Amino acid sequence: MTGVLKTDSSRATGSATEVKQEDNTGKPEPVGERIEELNERKRENNIVVYGVPESGYPTRSERIESDKSYALNLIKECGITSGQEIIVNVIRLGKFIQGKARPMLIKLSTADIKANLFRNLRNLQGNMKFQDIRIANDLTKREREQEAVLWQEAKNLVDSGKGRRRVVGPPWRQRVVKIGVQED
Repeated sequence: MTGVLKTDSSRATGSATEVKQEDNTGKPEPVGERIEELNERKRENNIVVYGVPESGYPTRSERIESDKSYALNLIKECGITSGQEIIVNVIRLGKFIQGKARPMLIKLSTADIKANLFRNLRNLQGNMKFQDIRIANDLTKREREQEAVLWQEAKNLVDSGKGRRRVVGPPWRQRVVKIGVQED
């Protein structure tokens, strides 16, 4: 998007939400929406893995290496091998507390690797090392809220007797679908 930045000159104390950028159509776009769009793009290659136990290493550098090794094993177990670098970075979210498993953010090099990983998650079934983990997209707060609304809609449909439902699809195209027949 190329354009001209405009500020509200009638106020001496303008905030970032008041600054607008015009796109080629001449329609102003709030900067907050633009920042959120950039934030979503930054997250498109990321996954979040829940339930990965913390390693017992005392130093931070040893824990980081252990997490990278775990992430690489997870990806290889899904059948993804590539001549290029697969993992850009692995970090734990939140403060380290002994005995508590923090979510692990894995930054992948491309969106194709992420798509292949989600397609091949079935390869992890039956593997005891990965049985207690859950893998999800790295979502913004707004996307998490939208996903929660869809899950509530699915739950309401199940409660009303319209069959089992699940939320599927990437964050930008999620929908509720029927999965199988509900037994009486």
